[in-house]
Amino acid sequence: MSIHDVPLSQVDARTLDALVANAVAESRYLDYKERLPGDSDADKKEFLADVTAFANSAGGDLIYGVKERRESGKATGEPEEVVGLPDIVLDDVLLRLDATLRTGMNPRIPGLVLHPVLRPPGPPCLVIRIPRSPHGIHMVTYKGSSRFYGRGTNGCFELDWGQIRSGFPASRGRARTHPAVPRGARPPAPGRRDADPDG
Repeated sequence: MSIHDVPLSQVDARTLDALVANAVAESRYLDYKERLPGDSDADKKEFLADVTAFANSAGGDLIYGVKERRESGKATGEPEEVVGLPDIVLDDVLLRLDATLRTGMNPRIPGLVLHPVLRPPGPPCLVIRIPRSPHGIHMVTYKGSSRFYGRGTNGCFELDWGQIRSGFPASRGRARTHPAVPRGARPPAPGRRDADPDG
């Protein structure tokens, strides 16, 4: 079961409950987050990495407000409970995340949607739908960063320079209509090794 092919207009509280009931684990197309990204620079960079990783790969959904099941202190990737996002002002959250998305990457991702899921009387959740981008490859540029990310079955990972130069999405079978590497991209620091967890 995956919700990535379900129209967002049909994604509601029952949809999220079904993910828990069916123990639908995280995948290349799905990531659960119990809490929203914080406002620190590190939190914003992690958020942008998660989003661009989906766009640079096959697209997918980030779902905020779902607690992961843990075993021996380690996250399993399976949902345990829909807890929602308590004590938030939804409009403020949407404005804050949208501002980070508009200014923190190059190029912007067309078709990305922030979709609140209301759960009265409980707190809402938030689904961010990230399409597979037609724009080649997206770079995280927040605060002078120049990093590229992809997503595999084991989650988000940083692309190495060979993957960046070859246009990582093209290697996944996607036609490229724009330059693969945005202007200003720099190779990763010498000695850094980043591998696709898909092998």
